[in-house]
Amino acid sequence: MQSEMPDRPNRIAAYRCPLCGGGVMSAVDIASLTRSIIPGRPARFRLRCSNPDCPSSGMEDPPGMTVEAISDPSGKKVRFSVPCILCGGIHTATISSDILASREIFAFPCPSYGVDICFAGEIRRVKYELSRTELELLDMMSEGDSADVSLEPDREKALPDPEISETLITVTKLLEEEGKVYCSCPEHTGPGSSGSENGDGEPADSRLSFELLPHAVVVTCSRCGAKKMLPAVSYNAARDFAETDELILDE
Repeated sequence: MQSEMPDRPNRIAAYRCPLCGGGVMSAVDIASLTRSIIPGRPARFRLRCSNPDCPSSGMEDPPGMTVEAISDPSGKKVRFSVPCILCGGIHTATISSDILASREIFAFPCPSYGVDICFAGEIRRVKYELSRTELELLDMMSEGDSADVSLEPDREKALPDPEISETLITVTKLLEEEGKVYCSCPEHTGPGSSGSENGDGEPADSRLSFELLPHAVVVTCSRCGAKKMLPAVSYNAARDFAETDELILDE
């Protein structure tokens, strides 16, 4: 995912593209942004989707999130203007730059649907919130709560794109080999567990099974039954998951 970004990043800003549903992230240096304020003119940059399969590809002025540093009598602030995947409108939220720089995660929702659409903060928390809200959106689609919600251009397939599901499964198997898939089994409850080796130090048979759903891959421990649903709605989601360093089966 690429977008215009300032130097020396210390926070991540993210939203979900309203046209393809992919998560769009960029580093944002709050201190540098606020230092760039000129009286009467805010400092700003734009985040736009870079997915080549997105309908926005090739548009002269594709939709994107604007991040602005502004100044008023109460101090310096950061304003987010976000195109909404749910209602199609533009939502705006403003927060003190000092609070934003120190807060682990800042998020705000679409006022009509109550689902968070914009995030800023530490990268791990931002990625987690993107994954969590992706599942919320899928639930809304399955329950018919919003006919306008779309998480990828083509929704006609009965199963995830093979490349997406293969990425999710391959990354999960690699994490299991490294002993970084945790569940309710006593030997797999946290870091430091023996994980993927048997008593002789050799790799053990996989305890994981995989089920392909229309918009997700479900990972299940065949021993304790713990499971996790991995969103499989976009290439961006698969690329995000490929960067994770552990998987906790807790459903």
